[in-house]
Amino acid sequence: GQTVGGMTRRAEERLTSVPVVGDIIRSAEDRVISSFNRATMNKAIAPIGKNVPKNLEGQEAFAFAKNQIDEAYEDVIPKLKISDVEPLEDAVLGIVVKNEDLPKEMANTLLKKIDKNLIGRIKDGEIAGQSLKDAESALGEEAINLSRSSDAFQRQMGQALFDVQTALRKTLADQNPDAKELQKVNKAFAQLVPVQEAALAATVREGRFTPAQLLRGIKKADKSRRKTKVAKGEAPLQEFGQQAQDVIARTVPDSGTPERAMMALLARDPITGVLVGLPAAATTGAIYSNPLGRAV
Repeated sequence: GQTVGGMTRRAEERLTSVPVVGDIIRSAEDRVISSFNRATMNKAIAPIGKNVPKNLEGQEAFAFAKNQIDEAYEDVIPKLKISDVEPLEDAVLGIVVKNEDLPKEMANTLLKKIDKNLIGRIKDGEIAGQSLKDAESALGEEAINLSRSSDAFQRQMGQALFDVQTALRKTLADQNPDAKELQKVNKAFAQLVPVQEAALAATVREGRFTPAQLLRGIKKADKSRRKTKVAKGEAPLQEFGQQAQDVIARTVPDSGTPERAMMALLARDPITGVLVGLPAAATTGAIYSNPLGRAV
């Protein structure tokens, strides 16, 4: 149905209400979602030449993609340096202010983690080599551990540390514009950000996100003024996400619709379904095919 589209797609969706037949169709649709998720992540990390293995799904697939980017950063970062840390410090201050709503004890803990993992590694107004690599890795590890917590404030701290890591990577890119390998990793990272948002929104489905969730993640990740990139259709992965939405998204509500009830009746009792369905279809066709009927 997703391949052919049109009436075939709508009929297939209605048949998901039928016992046994519906299970078969939903199973096929689940495989499509898994394939779509892998394809999305593969597009995201394509700049660094990596692909998600076909045996990985959901959160495991995302973890693999993120690890590939983290490893790529670990390879390239020791070759670079930040010679002017003032822009980085300003960005970190902004992140701290943004998280002032944290309980006082947690806010202090956040400050200590930032100082330990980043600020404390700055020497003579710069950070480079192994110290830079260690800072980037430590921030990521702390952020991941906190983001897995069941406590909302702990998860907020984790996101704050992710933001600090992102600020570090941006400063690196700004001060090392000729580093081609870094450009590739940065592009992959930027493309994975909306995927991460989609995976977080799909936590109840073990990270298996829909095209609609990806599009919402793309919009959330767009930091341009008034979401200009999304409005112009130029955000990373947006075109691919919209194509997937057009093909995969349901055209019939999940349950409680007359169409689904009718299709289920037809499958269980074909004779009654035909006796009821054909006159109804003929009457509807007659009404909608003339001006008077359309007016009514």
